[in-house]
Amino acid sequence: MTDLEITQLFNPSALMKINESVQRAYGYADIYIQDMDILHLPSAAPARQIVRNLSVDLMLERDCTSGRLPMKYKYTNNLANNCKHIELFYEGKILTHSSVDKNILPRKSIFRKSYASTNQISLDDPEGHLTFLAPSFGVITHQVCFAKERSCTVCLVIPDNDYGHACNQIPLHKLSKPLMIAKPSADFEDFNFELKKRVAEEDIYNAT
Repeated sequence: MTDLEITQLFNPSALMKINESVQRAYGYADIYIQDMDILHLPSAAPARQIVRNLSVDLMLERDCTSGRLPMKYKYTNNLANNCKHIELFYEGKILTHSSVDKNILPRKSIFRKSYASTNQISLDDPEGHLTFLAPSFGVITHQVCFAKERSCTVCLVIPDNDYGHACNQIPLHKLSKPLMIAKPSADFEDFNFELKKRVAEEDIYNAT
């Protein structure tokens, strides 16, 4: 399917709102990072990304709860039961999120591969024709960006059904007018307090 078809399938309005949520999450995470001297060390790059990932989790959760994002969410533990990930559900679609570095796709995992197996499956109908099912699983990827109008690059990535490669990679900032990097709003103090709790639970400083 083309990028335009995928965008329409996953609802462009919902995708634009997800982009805005992730941008705000990165902005809030950067404020947290600026206040923590230990996170300024070059060796703290992995810990900084963990803070951003936790901030994205929290922002998506809050925006779903408030109704700003028109979707439901749940947290699921991985098979090893040593971490959890947020899943977004809407209109028969499932989205997860992950930071990326050089690769388009996040690293392969059991839960991502399981969801990806539902994408682009071909079935024989009674007349012997092939029927291609539209993908229902996507990954929202994000990575740091130093552009004036955004703090990160957010993409919708559609993996093939074996999670071997990306069939589509759609930058979400191209769906709308440029956004100014979000300034803290009235909810920042409450958000920052909850983010500090989650960072403490994660013990990110072992990643430095």
